[in-house]
Amino acid sequence: MTRRALNVNRLLLWYERLTRQTITDYVDFSKGNLNKARVARDANIGYKALTDKFNGNPELQEKFVELQSELRNRGWLSQLPESDKLEGSKENPATVDRASLELGKAKARIATLEKQLAECNARLLKTESEMSSLSEFREVMLELGLSSK
Repeated sequence: MTRRALNVNRLLLWYERLTRQTITDYVDFSKGNLNKARVARDANIGYKALTDKFNGNPELQEKFVELQSELRNRGWLSQLPESDKLEGSKENPATVDRASLELGKAKARIATLEKQLAECNARLLKTESEMSSLSEFREVMLELGLSSK
């Protein structure tokens, strides 16, 4: 198998391991695309093979574009604007996508914090009941004339 084909296979293996949660590590939010340097590093392929127009791997570059399109179709990446630039557009799709990802993270954090709060409240109630029992025990000891020292 040639080096070019190996790189394409490595990219496909990286893509198969990709999940909705891990995609955030690879998104370049300023452009709404995948960050080629991070993808190349984690897929164990050469960055120049992925980016260089003259000496790069054209099959790899085509496959990368296809995978980005698939991710856009899944809704994991923001859609490309009709024109190359977002002139006249009020909201940048990359910022909207970033905001939705941050909102998802915030909701997950809220759920975690609510769970921790419930656990702390349960421990507080248990501690208060134990303290109440100990306080009653102390009063009984004092009534019997036993010192608590």
